[in-house]
Amino acid sequence: SQTAILGLFREHLVRLRPAPPYDFRRLPNHGHIFYHRFIDDVTPADWIEAVHAAHAWVDTDNERAFYIAAQRLIGLGHRRIAFINGDATMMYAWLRTQGFQRALAEAGLDAAQCPVRHGDVTAASGDAIASELLAHSAAAGAPITALLCATDAIAIGAMHAVRRAGLVVGRDVSVIGYGNTDAGQYAEPPLTTIDHATVDNGRHLADMLLRKMAGEPPQSLARLEPVNLIARQTDGPPIPR
Repeated sequence: SQTAILGLFREHLVRLRPAPPYDFRRLPNHGHIFYHRFIDDVTPADWIEAVHAAHAWVDTDNERAFYIAAQRLIGLGHRRIAFINGDATMMYAWLRTQGFQRALAEAGLDAAQCPVRHGDVTAASGDAIASELLAHSAAAGAPITALLCATDAIAIGAMHAVRRAGLVVGRDVSVIGYGNTDAGQYAEPPLTTIDHATVDNGRHLADMLLRKMAGEPPQSLARLEPVNLIARQTDGPPIPR
C-alpha cells in the first residue's frame, strides 16, 4: 500500500536540506553525500546513525557517466573542455565533477583550461553559460572546443549559443549531453549523450522496495546502475587552430 511504501522510505531515509555551510561527507557503504545541516526534527545523533546504518539504495553511476564522456572528448583530441554542471550543492553534480576531473587528471590536462560552471539544468542556463564560456575563452586566445553538459536540456541551450557565436556544432565546438531524451535525439544535429536507462532504474527500485518489504536485509539491496554513451553528430575532433 502507499502507506507501507511511505513508511519504508521513512524507516531508511533521513530528511536533510542543502543549506550552507556545506559539510560534504561520504556514506561508507556507497560513497554518496549528504549535507550536515538538518531540518528542525532531525538531530546530529540521527545523522550519525543514518551515516553508519546499512540501507537499501539504487543510483545511477554519475561519476562514471562524466568520466566516459570526458574520455571520449579527450580521445577525439580536445584539450580545452568546459563542463556545464547543475547545482553545486547537489550530490549528483559533485559526483559528475569528480568523474570529469578524473578523466582530465589521467590525461594530464590542465584543469585551468577545462573550467566547471554551475547553473540550472535548463536550456536557458546552458545557453547563458555556454555564451559566457565561448566569449571569454575566445577573448583569451584559448577557445573552448568542447562543452560537456549535465543534461540534454543544458546541451540544447549550449548548441544554441554555439550557433549564435557563428560556430558549427560538432565541427567548431563539440557538445555532449546527459539523459538520452527525445529532445536530444531529434535536435539538429542529433545530440551525443549519456543514456542512464531510466525505465530499468524504476524497475529495479520497485523490485528493491518489494524485496525489502518481504524482509531482505538492507545491506543486500544495493545497485549502481550502468551508463552508456550514445554517439551521434554533435561531437568530433577539434579543428586545428
